[in-house]
Amino acid sequence: MLAKPDIRESPKGISFGAQARSHTYKADTLRNWRVIALGPAAANRAMDMDKFYRKYVWDEGRTPYLVPVARMTRRQAEYEMLFYAVITGVLFALIALLSLLPDLPHGDTRIVSLFAFTQVCAAVLLGASCSAGAALYCASAPLAALLYFALFGFHPNLGAGDKTLLLAAMVLWAGYCWRLQAVARAHAALAHGHGPR
Repeated sequence: MLAKPDIRESPKGISFGAQARSHTYKADTLRNWRVIALGPAAANRAMDMDKFYRKYVWDEGRTPYLVPVARMTRRQAEYEMLFYAVITGVLFALIALLSLLPDLPHGDTRIVSLFAFTQVCAAVLLGASCSAGAALYCASAPLAALLYFALFGFHPNLGAGDKTLLLAAMVLWAGYCWRLQAVARAHAALAHGHGPR
């Protein structure tokens, strides 16, 4: 008589034989080391932090910032553009309001508030439609910030380290905007899907 195959149910489906044992062995070993190192209560909190990290900080499906554009799914592209739109929309809404203050280097020039408001509008459009044109306009923000610093200078209370940090942040942001434009251009051509889980 033939032996019945070793079939086990796992969260990802049915596994056979050694693969199922290997999967449960790795999970049990990791859990045992956490219990030994941290104690039972702390091990459970550490497991919760792993779930939190995977869900909100780094999830290849929802935060695909290190996934090459050529490998992205349509849903991953939408998540990346939506996150960018929310962050920049809130940032430029605050800038639009704060730039109305008279004690900033640009004085009473309203062009800064107007540009910040148009950035908010472009961010809303980017988040809603994933438009390549909106991504292009949103990508002009770090260049406009560098132009602002060149024309009006920095706030008088900023030190040399603060100025260097601001300039470095603008350059890094401009570098990321190249990726944002590539994601927006590729969005229509990307295959529908939910990405890796």
